[in-house]
Amino acid sequence: SNDYVTDDIDINLLWVGNTASNVPGVYSKISHLVFSHCNASSSTLKFVSQYINRVPVDHVILYNICGTSKPKNVASLLNLNAQEDDDENDNVVHISLENVGGHVHSYVHFMKHVAAIKDGDDEDGVVLFMNDGYSTLDFYWWKIADLLRITTANDFACVETVFHRLGNERMGKLSRSIYHDYQAWGKYAPAARDNEPDFNSNFDAILFYAAHIKAHLPAPYLPVCYGNMFATTLSSIRKVDHAVWNNMRLSLKRGKGNDIEENYFAERMFAALLSKPLSPAIGNFKIRNKRRVTKCSGLYENYCGVQAFRDDGTDPMVGDPGQLMLPPLSPLLADESNVETISNDALWLGIAVDLNNEEDADRNISLVIWHCDKPLTWLKKYMTGYEGRVR
Repeated sequence: SNDYVTDDIDINLLWVGNTASNVPGVYSKISHLVFSHCNASSSTLKFVSQYINRVPVDHVILYNICGTSKPKNVASLLNLNAQEDDDENDNVVHISLENVGGHVHSYVHFMKHVAAIKDGDDEDGVVLFMNDGYSTLDFYWWKIADLLRITTANDFACVETVFHRLGNERMGKLSRSIYHDYQAWGKYAPAARDNEPDFNSNFDAILFYAAHIKAHLPAPYLPVCYGNMFATTLSSIRKVDHAVWNNMRLSLKRGKGNDIEENYFAERMFAALLSKPLSPAIGNFKIRNKRRVTKCSGLYENYCGVQAFRDDGTDPMVGDPGQLMLPPLSPLLADESNVETISNDALWLGIAVDLNNEEDADRNISLVIWHCDKPLTWLKKYMTGYEGRVR
């Protein structure tokens, strides 16, 4: 049924929030780009522009939560379908909000208003939520084409994947799912901050918060999106009771910025509220039953209920690595001068020069490969774009 996440795909794709490659009628544009920001420099929208990669955008809603000036050249930077000057463009909307509940509050402000417009029920399209506060270096992102494909199939896609960036062992060699055990997830609560009394809420755990805002969530497994950037559809936002969005918005107004528990609770509920539920035909989803990780402890104390299995190297990588990308550099990840002079990949990989630059093209590299019997068919693709000599 179209009401459920389909069960006719590889269970391993489902595990990581992916879907089949042959999804019919994939969205080819972004209906609404909702961007919440504090920074108003020229780099503020640059990483968003790099990410959407010329995919057309119908409407841009810019939430300014820090009282800074308006970003400029919005229409041209974000490939807006209507290319008039920003000041005369009805498709670019600037909204100033008090900095309460951080970027999550901006998202919920938009959802509350969409859910209230009943005469727009026939309108649908992709809504992409992004912000300039993204600061983790740990995970790959889905490329925009795959984000649109997954959203078309499941009504929701998380920008941040569950795949660790190469070389990042901080969270151990675990294959993590987007799906969490409902009961274990329900015990999540951020560590108390005794020196920040305003941070702590009246809710012992996220399940109590869900009951407070009257959210109906799927069980026994629910998806969770980390990174606070995702895509969904207008129809999915409207399917959630307007009162839920309003209750969430009111709860987020309790404190300044991101520093309240309610912000962490709300972020962990978007995927469950907006995604299609798992099809009943899928049955028991504990495909890694004996090795799943659900405890709120250690490196996974903020991932309560996550299902994961230890990757001992015998399990094939789930998904096509070609679908993954390094995140573009947000204003928090690099200063503007670096963004201008060095490629994103070079910055992420710690390369001081761009090997495609004419001045560096004559540099040679020595390539040493240790292997047994696996073919080296990947090497040609890996070296694509390097024009120097290899010995």
